[in-house]
Amino acid sequence: MPMNIGKLDIHLSDRVSIEFSDPIIEENRRTTYANWPYGSYYTLKGISEAVNDIGIVFSNPNIKITRLVLDMGYIDPAKQEFQANFVQCLKSMMSSLPHQIHVEYVLLNCIEILPFLKAEKLKWISLAGESTDDSLYEIAHLEQIKRVPGIRILHMLDHMPFDLIPNTSKFSLFVRNFSKSDFTRFVEQNLQEENFKFEFLSKHHAVKTDDGHLIATLEGPKFKNTVEVGGIEGKESVVFRRTT
Repeated sequence: MPMNIGKLDIHLSDRVSIEFSDPIIEENRRTTYANWPYGSYYTLKGISEAVNDIGIVFSNPNIKITRLVLDMGYIDPAKQEFQANFVQCLKSMMSSLPHQIHVEYVLLNCIEILPFLKAEKLKWISLAGESTDDSLYEIAHLEQIKRVPGIRILHMLDHMPFDLIPNTSKFSLFVRNFSKSDFTRFVEQNLQEENFKFEFLSKHHAVKTDDGHLIATLEGPKFKNTVEVGGIEGKESVVFRRTT
């Protein structure tokens, strides 16, 4: 098994499918993957066999994985017990290793394996599973979260996870209820509050896009932020993008 893996996909249903692949070209930030001639598809394997196969890969302390995916697909009550058992066995195996795993980009449906990834090597963490306040609070204190440059949460959140993003230079998330107090707190933490007004965007170096949005880069106390003010489906919206 080579020490460098371009992509390792682990898909769970009522069995486990594992795919190893290697990048063959990367251009304009898009990567095309190819399967090794001796790469394998471990299709429809049970828990013990699948975890053993993954353990063989992870047991190499010099293994480097560019992209790791742990995908459970759509929520299916009939498969949840199998998936939960697999995650616990995978967690147990990884906790028994004398080293953490070098992964650069990770997409997870669960958070249990985050502590076993090398914090200093992570470049982006994407969380695809449903997140609760307790689970977000739990991972906010992980070194992997504190040090990663970018975080993406794909599931809609009920409110702003302030504990999760104070030191992260790039993040992408969707918030269902963004209260006025949450908005004020967010601006205070990330922007100079006296500079963040719609009038400021209108009068100072803002660029008006074809769809009528105003975009400006504001210097906050910790990061530069690209701020966009516009409308989505008739409602005013504000989009923050940290640029440094």
